[in-house]
Amino acid sequence: MNEHRSAVAIGLNNKIRELRYFALNIKNLAEVIENKHKTKDYPIVSEVDELNYSFSAFLNSIQSIKDSSQTSMDINISWQELSPSYGQFIFYCRNASTHDGTLLINASSGFKSYIVGPLRRTNDRGAVIEFDPPREDIFSLCSNITLELVGSLTNALNDYGDKIPLINEESLRRNMEVALASNFISDHFKDIIREHQEETIRQMLTSNPNFVDDIAKSLSTLASDVYLS
Repeated sequence: MNEHRSAVAIGLNNKIRELRYFALNIKNLAEVIENKHKTKDYPIVSEVDELNYSFSAFLNSIQSIKDSSQTSMDINISWQELSPSYGQFIFYCRNASTHDGTLLINASSGFKSYIVGPLRRTNDRGAVIEFDPPREDIFSLCSNITLELVGSLTNALNDYGDKIPLINEESLRRNMEVALASNFISDHFKDIIREHQEETIRQMLTSNPNFVDDIAKSLSTLASDVYLS
């Protein structure tokens, strides 16, 4: 289990960088749409579609970050704890997008793109739930969600980051055994693994990654890039 949680910590770091990618992509698309409104360069259907696709991916990245944070640090994080202002909205919004196929960005005002409600989704009991989105343009909304998420995860790292297991020799040897048993890896490369196995293990243990520092740096980069945008 500890080996899995270490791997999930690496995945968490990747998902934070993924969230940054989609947040900045939303910014760029929102600017393209705004400029096309200003110059009356219509239609903008394809750009709005792309904005919706990126927002859907943005929401899924947040779900992955929530789940991998809980697994790697062995804690429970509610949506309210992850984002006090937007947690319930993210939960309903992602479910509407993922389970009902809803394209959520559906309006524009003053050249900016918005999600206008009431929005509807079907819950696990088959009932239709209505909810209202925040009255913020899409990039401001994503920026504010991101900054709250960064603050909550930074606090979680400070409180529980030491619960993330470090990579140990046993797990490294087990992973090498799996590689040597794989039919996908060529015999030539397996010979190289065997030849350098002890040196590789020694080097990896010496340079054992500091998961907390790496995740904190990714969070800082995410916050600064989104804020400065």
